[in-house]
Amino acid sequence: MSDFGLDLQTVEQEIQNQQDATAREDEKTKNTEDTGEETRRIVLDVLDGTANTDEWTSLVQSGTPLVLAVEGDIEEGASPFVREIVEMGGDIVHFRSFLIVVPPEVEIDNSRL
Repeated sequence: MSDFGLDLQTVEQEIQNQQDATAREDEKTKNTEDTGEETRRIVLDVLDGTANTDEWTSLVQSGTPLVLAVEGDIEEGASPFVREIVEMGGDIVHFRSFLIVVPPEVEIDNSRL
């Protein structure tokens, strides 16, 4: 059998290094969640009348903006959660084929439109 120069010990060490790096990143994310520091994100979803709007309201209450692709009747799809968002001080803007939903601490600047 010919020698391919394959060093399995080096390969195993590289795999272990990658697993360790992933574990450290997971731990950092967990620690961020445990310390209460915010992880900033924007949630993308589809507004088609079938989604769980309670989840969207909860996300906005926790400070997460939503960008919802509108499919179908916007009034029918948005009516279950619009009042709650507005009452909590959030903002909702229909822009092109999207509904942008933001928490009170985020301002939508539409002055350039």
